[in-house]
Amino acid sequence: MLMRTGNHAAALEVWEELRQSAVGLRAHAIREQIVHCHIILGHTRQALAEAALLTRDFQQSPVAVSLAGYALRCDGLEREARIVLEAGLSRFPSSQPLANMLAFQLATCPESHLRDGRRAIFLAEKACTAMAGSRFT
Repeated sequence: MLMRTGNHAAALEVWEELRQSAVGLRAHAIREQIVHCHIILGHTRQALAEAALLTRDFQQSPVAVSLAGYALRCDGLEREARIVLEAGLSRFPSSQPLANMLAFQLATCPESHLRDGRRAIFLAEKACTAMAGSRFT
């Protein structure tokens, strides 16, 4: 609720408290929210550190890789974000979050040599197709 009302600093404190006792998939979900809060609050270095720990601890998490790429983008590290997202998509080729994040970067990157509109559309369509069978449609 705190995040929905825009109180991300308070939400971050709550997520940090919850992290202390969380294990397994619950810990993973909580840590994802911590990364989101850091990104929204502009704490990109903390977001990157959390995303790195998340990918280390949950190696089968394409969402963690996607968050790491997004945090790099927020820090202006477009080339590094592209490397992380491309590697993640190679590892998790059916990942909707990674396809979506890479499509977003390929379409909107401020560095023109990193943009690729055709591939962005291909990946966006792939992400939409993956979402078609999910519980979010």
